[in-house]
Amino acid sequence: MWEWDSNFLMVLVTVVGVLVSCATIVIDRFRANESRQRELFMQLYDSFASSDFQKSWSDVIYNWQWESTEDFLKKYGPGSNLAAWASATSVSLYFEGIGVLVKKKMININLVGELMSTTVKCFWEKTARVTRDYRQMTSNQHLFENFEYLYAEIDRREKVNAEKTRKTGRSA
Repeated sequence: MWEWDSNFLMVLVTVVGVLVSCATIVIDRFRANESRQRELFMQLYDSFASSDFQKSWSDVIYNWQWESTEDFLKKYGPGSNLAAWASATSVSLYFEGIGVLVKKKMININLVGELMSTTVKCFWEKTARVTRDYRQMTSNQHLFENFEYLYAEIDRREKVNAEKTRKTGRSA
């Protein structure tokens, strides 16, 4: 009887040891993944904070004016002003890439929202009509769809946080 009990205890101790090892590995991988996400985000944030990016974004937001998509293309389109087109496209492509990373859960929407929400929202809101019209004109229904996804996720996040603030009286 004692032999069976000691064998049982040895097996039990071994199983518990394996489970603890597995849990430790899972926790370490989770922490490593979070660390990689933070590193990736900070690399992206460096580009976001660059003078070139901020100049391109600011130019569109503060200086560009248009009445319609046709007017936009006359003033800033690839056939009339390639430098302006490239500038606006580079900002949209940057946010498109961030949108893909958020959608694939490679970076956390909360990080993006904390540091980039106003910039993303302002740019999308200013260029959304042109983007949607240009999709129709070029039959490219997927043009900047991940930028639009990013905008929608940031907007959703802000609404959830506003509701939490309303209910608790504290910022979320």
